[in-house]
Order: sequence, then structure tokens, then C-alpha cells
Amino acid sequence: SYGTAAHLRNRVWLNETTLWSDVLSKSPWNVRACNNLGLGRLKAGNVEESIPLFLKSLQLHPSYSEAQINLAAAYARLGRLEEARAIYENLQDQETGMDAQIIAGLGNLFLRTGDMAEAVKFYSQAAAMNPRIPEIRYNLALALSAMGRTGDAIDSLREAVRLDPSYQNARERLGVTLAGMGKLDEAAEHLEA
Repeated sequence: SYGTAAHLRNRVWLNETTLWSDVLSKSPWNVRACNNLGLGRLKAGNVEESIPLFLKSLQLHPSYSEAQINLAAAYARLGRLEEARAIYENLQDQETGMDAQIIAGLGNLFLRTGDMAEAVKFYSQAAAMNPRIPEIRYNLALALSAMGRTGDAIDSLREAVRLDPSYQNARERLGVTLAGMGKLDEAAEHLEA
């Protein structure tokens, strides 16, 4: 019946993982499905499970820049920073249309290694290239804060929240930072949202 079919289809569309798993089971050579299922697993914290999916995507389409960026991010999360860096640097030499994400990826590597000055440099470049990505502003704020540049960090956090008012990590960080500066009323607005 249609009701049963709709119920089964709704289970497939439950989340990214179920959707892309279904697509991949029906089309095992679907490059986008490999990448997107890997991305879903990466977002869920299943980093080890994401890597073979990104690699399969790249085996099928070696110049697929989204899969390269996601593979680099996975490597970085596992502490395989040199491998991640090599991918990002290789991507810099290509015309991908994803320049801000590539530059931000390099910023992420420097943030992980504690080189905040370099992280700020790359995040600032990425934010200038694509000012509409709130995660870049948030990460820039983390690096600025670690350098003791609290005012600049607040400005960056405010921009991240302006770009995406539902970005909870940015709201909380902004609230905590403002509270630390004694701006309790403004902090409360962000911490209670």
C-alpha cells in the first residue's frame, strides 16, 4: 500500500546517513553518495569510518575537491596533520571554487598545532574570500582569543552569530566571553538564547 511505501521511504529520509547509505546501496559507484555518506559519518564523529568513503569517492573521481577537503579534515581530526596539509596545499594550486574552505582548512591545521598567528592569518584570508561562512568566523575567534585579542574575538563571534543566529557554539562562546569582560546583560542574551 501507499502508506507502507511512504513509511519505508520516510525511514530512508530520516537523516543524512540513512539517505546516503540508501543511495550508495543502489548506486555503489555514485561519487557524491560516497562523499556525502563520509561527510555524515565525519560530522557524527565516526572519523575512521569516513575515510574509506572519501577515498572511494576520490578513486572514482580523483579531482573531486569536496571529497579532498573532507578527507583532509578527517586526517586532521585524527592528528594526521602532514597528510591533511599536503591535500590542502595541493588544492591551493587548483581552481576548485572552494578557495575559502581550503584556506580555512589550513587555518584549522594551525589552530590544532597551536600556531595561532598562522591560524588567524588563514582564517582572516578565508573570511575575506567568503564572508558568509559562520564557522570560519567562529574559528577565527578561537584563535584570536587564544592570542589574547578578546575584542577582535568578540567581533568575530558577533559576526558568526549574525550570519547564523542558531549557531549555538558561537552564541555560547560569545556569551561566556562577554561575561568574562563584565558585559553581563549582553552575555545573558546569548547564553539564554
